[in-house]
Amino acid sequence: MNNSPNYDEIKTRVREIVQQITNLDNSSLGDETHFVDELQLDSLVLLEIAVTVDKEYRLGLTEEEMLTFGNVAIISSLVDQKLNEKTA
Repeated sequence: MNNSPNYDEIKTRVREIVQQITNLDNSSLGDETHFVDELQLDSLVLLEIAVTVDKEYRLGLTEEEMLTFGNVAIISSLVDQKLNEKTA
């Protein structure tokens, strides 16, 4: 039986992680809200988000994959993809 979280569960948890790190409220953080262009998050904050997500889901993300972390939807899709690869 597959105990991996579904996409919506991943997205909820990713949003929680981003909110914990950035102290943003839910109204400021849409699924497609760009971290740099719209929220002006700096590279250290983005790295903290990437490392926290990577540890949370034990993904072993590459630096290149972490650099794609532009918004909640992108992160959630990548996590979902990686988890599906692990269970395949």
